[in-house]
Amino acid sequence: DNKSDYANGFDFISFYEFFHDLEERLLDEEYESESDRNVDNGIGDEVTIAPFHPKWSFANPDASDEETDDPVNFEKRTPYPTISIVMSYGIDLAGEEMTSKIGLHNEEILREMGNDALKELFDKSVLLQSTENE
Repeated sequence: DNKSDYANGFDFISFYEFFHDLEERLLDEEYESESDRNVDNGIGDEVTIAPFHPKWSFANPDASDEETDDPVNFEKRTPYPTISIVMSYGIDLAGEEMTSKIGLHNEEILREMGNDALKELFDKSVLLQSTENE
């Protein structure tokens, strides 16, 4: 579909599987560190990772177009497949209540804008600019 969507060879399903594999490896490191408190052998408990993709959908990766039309999906759409790495300490500092409020606020704004407006904005402002810079 969009040129930048597959520019790096990561269709959504492959990217989704890659992300979950990475997440499992980080969690495995965290559990290994917990079982041997004297050894700091991983970063799994120190970072939080989040996936972003041009075709991101909170629905099943094999979902139909109808299932991916939820405006909230735009919260995690980017011009290129991306994995954000954030120190867990920063998220913990903000607290569960604040991070929940941010998520709810984002969802409210995205739903107000609607899928059609967000798709147009994303296609024109994000994807177009990213392909012009290649």
